[in-house]
Amino acid sequence: MIKHIMVAYDGSEGSKKALEYAMDLLDRSSGQKFTVAHVYHEYKTEIPSNEDKLLNMEAMATKRVDGLYAAHMPLAQDERITQTQEVVHNSADQAISEARFALETRGVHGEFEILDGSPADSISEFADREQVDLIVMGNSGHSGLKKFFIGSVSEKVTKHAHCPVLIVK
Repeated sequence: MIKHIMVAYDGSEGSKKALEYAMDLLDRSSGQKFTVAHVYHEYKTEIPSNEDKLLNMEAMATKRVDGLYAAHMPLAQDERITQTQEVVHNSADQAISEARFALETRGVHGEFEILDGSPADSISEFADREQVDLIVMGNSGHSGLKKFFIGSVSEKVTKHAHCPVLIVK
């Protein structure tokens, strides 16, 4: 018996189809737990040191007749970090908002999780930790060489998850 269904959702067309399919599978009379999980992977960029900023200052300033005018001043280190974090959280918020709307439209009660790290690892680890009985996810859009070298998230989850994985096309 399936007691806990988890849907991996990133806002792509494949994940939207997976969410719809998972809601169709849900047996509301049995009290199944339904979780929508979004995984973001934070990419970190190197923030230049103060010395690097001073070396590049001349390239960032535009000369005017009455002196120097700083056309493109770099953001302070703290401001850059804050902006990067806001972008990551906003993309997760957007995906969860879309999923929440889809569930509310169909009258489905679900829980929402935002996971961090490698998508395949995070999905598999969460499913194991939370005793998920079925993972539903969309088919990856990778093709050609990219798929050959890195594989797809759905393929990796299928290999590493302790429970069945349903891939919706």
